[in-house]
Amino acid sequence: MREVLNDVERECIVKHGYGLHSFAHALVDTFERLSVEPVTPELHAQIQSFAKIISDHPIEICPTFLKLCSISPGATISS
Repeated sequence: MREVLNDVERECIVKHGYGLHSFAHALVDTFERLSVEPVTPELHAQIQSFAKIISDHPIEICPTFLKLCSISPGATISS
């Protein structure tokens, strides 16, 4: 998972520069790439809107993002 996130972060830096905004997009893109279930347009929109929350509340990033995506911290995500 970290390898994919690193790759996506590099891509996001080119598009969005450095910072929380770019990192939020990287988390969203990584989730969508590694999701076992298909990402519906509704889920995509929900996750995209969550990127702003990540940028505004960085201390809450991991637990809240995992909860939104219905992933427990010990869950396995396959590519």
